[in-house]
Amino acid sequence: MLETFLLVLIFYMLVFGRWAKCLIFLNYWFQPQNEYFFGYIMRLWWVNEKENE
Repeated sequence: MLETFLLVLIFYMLVFGRWAKCLIFLNYWFQPQNEYFFGYIMRLWWVNEKENE
């Protein structure tokens, strides 16, 4: 399931061709102050994955 998320992430990075921007965004995204936001997004994705099974 995490593999699916990573594949989608890589796909988007390839499509938009913004490796540097994406890495900077991820670096910002993983900062402690954004932990809640990241957790919220992951929870939404996880629920969606569970419903698709």
